[in-house]
Amino acid sequence: MAHVVNKIHSSRGPIASSLDRPWKPNGTAVVLAPGQGYHRELPLLKQGAQALVKAGFHAVRFDWRYQTAGGKPSAGLKEERLDLKAAVLFARSIEGVDRIILAGKSMGAGLALDFVCEDRRFAALALMTLPIRPPAATVADKLARVKPPVLIINASSDPLCDLKTLFQVAQ
Repeated sequence: MAHVVNKIHSSRGPIASSLDRPWKPNGTAVVLAPGQGYHRELPLLKQGAQALVKAGFHAVRFDWRYQTAGGKPSAGLKEERLDLKAAVLFARSIEGVDRIILAGKSMGAGLALDFVCEDRRFAALALMTLPIRPPAATVADKLARVKPPVLIINASSDPLCDLKTLFQVAQ
């Protein structure tokens, strides 16, 4: 595995990022969008990237620009949407990559879901600890619009998404 620290350039400025490259690439990159208080070097994203690379995937991890600049998320997460767009564009520019999987944790999962609803060119979507609060009709509507396969990963006890609500949404 080759690990390269990059600076993804958003329209708002540089975003700290890491690109983990496999020795035998399979043509797919996974963009891992972190949670609000979660950065690219914490275990879920770092160990997840390592496992993906062993399976032949390129893994793109990044920190939100507000984390890099030492701030807070923007109102309505408008600026974070630009950060995610920059990370996806970066992944699409990797030589030999012709498929992109978008994965997100918590806040990153919510933004990833929105992004895949707007841009249908993804091979798959993975949502880890997707924030869902009752009533969950909006999330259910978005999931119904997603075309690629979706994987939802959630703990049995999560303050951002109780299992009963998740099961209702996933039907």
